[in-house]
Amino acid sequence: MPEEPKTVKVFARIRPTDQFAYDSIELNSDGKTIDVHGRASEKGGFVNNQICDWSFKLDGVFHDVSQDLLYEVTVKDVVSRAFSGYNGTIMCYGQTGSGKTFTMTGANETFQNRGIIPRAIQQVFREVSQMPDYAINIKISYLEIYNETLFDLLSGNTGRQQPMTIMEDEYGIKVVGLSQQIANNEEEALNLVFEGETTRAIAAHQMNKHSSRSHVIFTIIVEARSRTESSTSYTVSKLNFVDLAGSERLGKTSSQGRTQNEATYINKSLTFLEQTIMALTDKKRDHVPFRQSKLTHVLKDSIGGNCHTLMFATVWGEEAQLEETISTLRFGTRMMRVPIAVAANQIQDPTAMVKQLEREVRTLKQELSMHDTLNNKANQNYDAITDAQMAEINRQVKTFLSGSIDTVDIVNIRQIQTVFGVFRQLYRGLEKEIEQKMKEKYELTEKAAQPSADGPAGRKASAAASQDVRLVGELDGQGFSAGVAPASQKPQKSSVVEQKKVALSSGNQAAAAKKKLGRTSPRSSRDVSPSRAGSPSQNPDIAGNSSVDRPATPPPRHVAFEDFKKEEGAQLNKILNENKEVLKTKINQSREIANQINEIKRKMDQTRDEMNEIAAERENLGGFQGLEEGEQVVEESEYGLILQLKELKKDYRHNYSELQKVRSEVQYCQKLVDQCRQRLISDFDAWYLQSYLGPNVEFTPTIQTNYGNSQSTAISNINEDKGEKLTRAQTTILMEDPDSYSYHQAKRATVRKYNQSKARNQTEHSDGLIMPVKKPTQMMLTAPY
Repeated sequence: MPEEPKTVKVFARIRPTDQFAYDSIELNSDGKTIDVHGRASEKGGFVNNQICDWSFKLDGVFHDVSQDLLYEVTVKDVVSRAFSGYNGTIMCYGQTGSGKTFTMTGANETFQNRGIIPRAIQQVFREVSQMPDYAINIKISYLEIYNETLFDLLSGNTGRQQPMTIMEDEYGIKVVGLSQQIANNEEEALNLVFEGETTRAIAAHQMNKHSSRSHVIFTIIVEARSRTESSTSYTVSKLNFVDLAGSERLGKTSSQGRTQNEATYINKSLTFLEQTIMALTDKKRDHVPFRQSKLTHVLKDSIGGNCHTLMFATVWGEEAQLEETISTLRFGTRMMRVPIAVAANQIQDPTAMVKQLEREVRTLKQELSMHDTLNNKANQNYDAITDAQMAEINRQVKTFLSGSIDTVDIVNIRQIQTVFGVFRQLYRGLEKEIEQKMKEKYELTEKAAQPSADGPAGRKASAAASQDVRLVGELDGQGFSAGVAPASQKPQKSSVVEQKKVALSSGNQAAAAKKKLGRTSPRSSRDVSPSRAGSPSQNPDIAGNSSVDRPATPPPRHVAFEDFKKEEGAQLNKILNENKEVLKTKINQSREIANQINEIKRKMDQTRDEMNEIAAERENLGGFQGLEEGEQVVEESEYGLILQLKELKKDYRHNYSELQKVRSEVQYCQKLVDQCRQRLISDFDAWYLQSYLGPNVEFTPTIQTNYGNSQSTAISNINEDKGEKLTRAQTTILMEDPDSYSYHQAKRATVRKYNQSKARNQTEHSDGLIMPVKKPTQMMLTAPY
């Protein structure tokens, strides 16, 4: 593992542009230094001491490089350290339109231009597959900070979210209310990425058509537990991918209204971030203002400290953006002075600790038993006291107290504790017995503030008490009762209690009257749900006379189609779904076989390369001496490679034949699915015509509607969705790059989910419901092809 860095690493990435300011921006040959030559402002007058030449030295400068090279050089090592328990943070900072979001998430149109987050997810699950000795859990969260308000991009309901708060515990910063989704594979993790991107705040201004209006933090939590080692601890690491919103100058963006308000919040939070960085680099300051904004508070344990922090300073290298370029690079140089001191995060597992302590107890008992045996102390028991042993100890203690025996047998410490417990129990029982006897012998009365018995008033009161007063508990002479209290000893009735009794009584009477009324009152009209009088399936008695009870306006075709699939077309729809599942299984099987064929082909090429290397090495050494022309000699290692290549060719031919069989089965299943789909739609057309339109109405069947026709109704989309249309094309294309399968599958699923949600919201709006909107969002994903 490379040497641990001591400060934050900062890399500059320059956005490609045709108008690059070569006269003002100079990239040195060392690949780390940028020289910026500005012009003095005319507002400074004739004597102007403004600095015009700047030189910034960073950890690296990337200009016109691919996403793959950028990730391999900078981010890959940080992601790998996460499996050893080290935290990591990758951050993008720069002006609006400089390429922060492109660097972090990439361009979703092509797999090769994907950004840091999709590549990190792919690396994480590759590492998981290569660590079979560890049980690894991957959790993902996606937090957005929009106008100093926290939003969970994975909650699925951005308009009605519960408020979230930022808290700090012994393990670092956590956001209470932020969901953490478990991802079992790469496709599920990418689904969460694309789902969060669909709800992120995006707007347009003069400098950027798709400007991010919020800061987002994508977090991957890695929990690794060893399957082989009996350790009570496990590692937990956190990878934060921070995509900051770009700083803006309102004079350049010309933002107004909501966009201007958003820009104000963005610039304010970035200013607080810079103040925090300056405080971290100042060794004389004791206080760091992390709580000035939500952004700095959330990133408290992600900027320096116990975290591998890496920042990309994105630069727009044009003459018009020179001031923003200098500001970004100055922030990057300040960031490089932030110290870090990383350490692996080891967490003790309480369940594992309990099991380990139980094992230690059993071991100690065995050692103690061996020690007693060696010292002639047989029959020693160190287990818990049983009920029989407890009864015997009670008998011995009572016998000891009565004087019958002089000693109590003591075997171990546990028995000593039990004997003392018996003594304490007997002592408390004796106290209660003495107190009960005192109560039986003497009358216990309450002490009251009475006049002194020495004075005349006291003597009169004593005389009155002796003549007339009856104490509580005296016998009344009528039975075995406890006695009747005299009138003077009874408490007076409280007026408040009497009022509550009256109110309670009146409330009970009202409730009884209401209950009685409820038994006889008929049901409210709004409790009775209206039935569809025009539906033949729900009212078979009038199915034949549909012209009388047919509704005035037929329902929408997509609504009627859903009813049809639940009623008359349920069996056919079930068969269609079963055929789809079989088709999906066969397609997955063909992909697995194709991946196996690619792996065998790779091994064959590797084996041929090794054989060629051996042959070339032999030729360089002069070959074998003394051989006749045409005679060949093969070394043992080369012979093993020949046998291995032969087996690989055999497996290749076998898998290829299996692939041909599975592909033919896929074609057959596809035909069955198409037939079932056409049958379902044709039956629906007949049912819809008979149930709602009538036999004399001209009607164009849905089955004749062309795919993609703008005049088709919503039911035409049910014929074949995008995924089914592109299945065969996708299988062919993904054969060239199998690693892109999870990426495209996740993107397709997100696009489909977004379209369904959008259609559902439109339907709800047409019904008169108003859906609250958190902020302006825009769908940035496109279909994979």
